[in-house]
Amino acid sequence: VSTAFRIVTPGYFEAMGIELRRGRLLDESDRNADVAEGTVVVNEAFAERYLPGRDPIGERIRFMDRPDRIVGVVGNVAEAGLTPEPQPARYVASEQVPWLLPSQTIVLRVEKGRDPGAVLDSARRAIQVSAPSLAIQETTTMRNVLDRAVGPARQVMTLLALLGGLALLLGAIGVFGVVSHFVTRRRRDWGIRVALGLEPASVVRRIVGTGAALVLAGILLGLVTFVLVAHLLGSLLYGVGASDPLTLTAAAGILFLAGILAASIPAWRASRIDPANVLRES
Repeated sequence: VSTAFRIVTPGYFEAMGIELRRGRLLDESDRNADVAEGTVVVNEAFAERYLPGRDPIGERIRFMDRPDRIVGVVGNVAEAGLTPEPQPARYVASEQVPWLLPSQTIVLRVEKGRDPGAVLDSARRAIQVSAPSLAIQETTTMRNVLDRAVGPARQVMTLLALLGGLALLLGAIGVFGVVSHFVTRRRRDWGIRVALGLEPASVVRRIVGTGAALVLAGILLGLVTFVLVAHLLGSLLYGVGASDPLTLTAAAGILFLAGILAASIPAWRASRIDPANVLRES
């Protein structure tokens, strides 16, 4: 079977915060590499893919030339990246592996309130003293590992957020400019209508309605364009589809609200037009 394969020591799951779902975890009794049958812990993705509808506890899977019995099922964790679907994984005790690994990763769990950097420095010195022939390639914290994993995606999302905010601002300015031009050109008409008894609230409703129609036309055109290029954005999204209706509705609502607010300013100005001044100017 195609899975992520992890060779671990007792205490690994607790240190990494991996929760036990069924059975038991690997412990000090899982040590003998010469036994005819080994023990293995798998994750939920493994059980769902290769043992669907069956109780995985007690099932046997082959490791090299030896069958391993599943003794526990743990929760899914990110094995290769943060965005892919959960990958099937199996965990074997290091003492049951009959060959020496060329490299190993040591995980230390630091108590809350202690400085991880200081703990890493102490651990490096302890390893150099006890095993001077070992070369330590890197010491780092889980925070740094997470930052490296999400760094590129975070930079892209920050850039997209800035561009989206700029597009929203430019759109609002565009609506404001168009509605303002519309009001200025018809300033005399609005003055005459107000002089004939048109309520200021009616002026605001009519002008805002004109702005709303412009915004709705732009939203519909944008949605049509989005549908045509949605497949290109699929790789940049996680946890939401490119055509997610809730997301599209929220985006359209924000755009519509921004357009209404932009149109409200010239509408408010038009509602305060003095008919006498307008007629004198004409």
